[in-house]
Amino acid sequence: MSGSYLRFAGGRQLDGAIPSLLALENIMKSPRIKFAVDSGKFTVLFDSGIRTGPDIFKAIALGAQGVLSKCIQHLHFEFN
Repeated sequence: MSGSYLRFAGGRQLDGAIPSLLALENIMKSPRIKFAVDSGKFTVLFDSGIRTGPDIFKAIALGAQGVLSKCIQHLHFEFN
């Protein structure tokens, strides 16, 4: 299996840099990428600019098969 790991660390500090979700969208528009992902021969993992839960859903909606992040705050659950 082949894959792509998209990470754009520090990209938001660069003047003129495109947002990471826009980069993901552009990558996923490629017919070659789309075909490889759909056939299960290529996996796209996204790890950039994820700050909230909705960002995860946006990346998945744009075509990422997985989203990695260390920046999201852990939720605390209590069971009574």
